[in-house]
Amino acid sequence: MMKCEKFFKSFMNLEDYAVIPVRLRFHLLMCPKCKKEADLIRKAMSNLQNNSSFDPGISLGNSIMKEISPEPSPLPMKKLSVFKWVSVGLIIFMSLFLITYSKSYIWLEHSFGARLLVPMSFVLGFVLSIYLLVVMGFNYFELSKGVINSRFLKKLNLK
Repeated sequence: MMKCEKFFKSFMNLEDYAVIPVRLRFHLLMCPKCKKEADLIRKAMSNLQNNSSFDPGISLGNSIMKEISPEPSPLPMKKLSVFKWVSVGLIIFMSLFLITYSKSYIWLEHSFGARLLVPMSFVLGFVLSIYLLVVMGFNYFELSKGVINSRFLKKLNLK
């Protein structure tokens, strides 16, 4: 049989006093002292829940949730300079030629032979093509207006 201290510890940890587990009910049947105490606790908790003078309602909850998580505002897109776009593009383009002089490439060429050159050129060409698509996508409006061309030519002192 369960001791009264253990019963009250378990009873007080219940979330809903209307649903009492079987082992606690069994103790309530055998111990009139604990039954009397548990009934008092259940009545007090039901009075607290039923006689609450404050009813926040749904509208208060909605207004609080709107304040907590407002709609995200779109972040302004930071413009990258033409110099950065061109320099990264040149780095990718130069890697097409400079990779043939790296130790890793020489080792791979020794292991796989000349068959490696064509697939590697396809991969690097694909990377360069994707980069150019990204550049054109991010700068579409400037490209269509000719803004980049005039800025770039001014930097080169050609216009």
